[in-house]
Amino acid sequence: KKMVREPLFNIYQYALRDNEGKILNNDSRLYADSIVNNYLNSIIDNDKSIAADAMLVLNIWMKLVHELFQTLDNCRKKKIADSDGVHSIDEAVAYWIGDGQVTGDGGKGHLFYALAEKMGDKFERNTNGQSKTNVNILRLFNQAKIELSYPNACSENLKTYTRLRQIVMKILSQMTIPLIQSLIHYLKESNKYRVQLYSYAVVPLTAGCDPELHKFLHSKLIENTYNVVESEDIITRLQTVYPCLGLTCDDIGQHISDS
Repeated sequence: KKMVREPLFNIYQYALRDNEGKILNNDSRLYADSIVNNYLNSIIDNDKSIAADAMLVLNIWMKLVHELFQTLDNCRKKKIADSDGVHSIDEAVAYWIGDGQVTGDGGKGHLFYALAEKMGDKFERNTNGQSKTNVNILRLFNQAKIELSYPNACSENLKTYTRLRQIVMKILSQMTIPLIQSLIHYLKESNKYRVQLYSYAVVPLTAGCDPELHKFLHSKLIENTYNVVESEDIITRLQTVYPCLGLTCDDIGQHISDS
């Protein structure tokens, strides 16, 4: 219920719903659960991992977003006391990294850190043994913790909320990178099932940037099955919204198939 007041959650539920306000015949507010259950009930090519991937990029991704917005809201309302803010950021970091993760390894973890490492390899975005996305996002998480670590940071310093909001928005931009990279990668691989999965995660983000592009991508990638010869055009059009998402082409990188 708390998420219905949060901008990104509302963007997803409205951008994914059909003309009747539903997603897969369910309430649009249940978009993530509906999509995951649809994959669970229709195992594709004996591949059960696609449902797990859907849970990661839809349910857990939005849960991480919620943690960040909730921390922001608590700071704005001066409800953060002592180490509450630091603990909230630590919880968000846990959703990003997960358990059993090995630094710089895309094969040993299960959450976004591992996905960012895997896609960092695909887009030649790894440096010094770790993807640039993970380097950047962990640096930003640390900056958020520092802002919240000062005594009475949100209640006594009016600038804390402004600085924290700027950091959170940068984190959210970085969080979209492995989603976009995954969509492009599977478009390059002509993997139509995972193209649709990552389209659920990426296409809603374009709605507030370019409604016409959102309509085009939703039709091509979610409502219908795209033609593989259209892949490069779809990728090129997707790149036009990078600035609106706080990203550059360098943030995404160049796919190894283009090298």
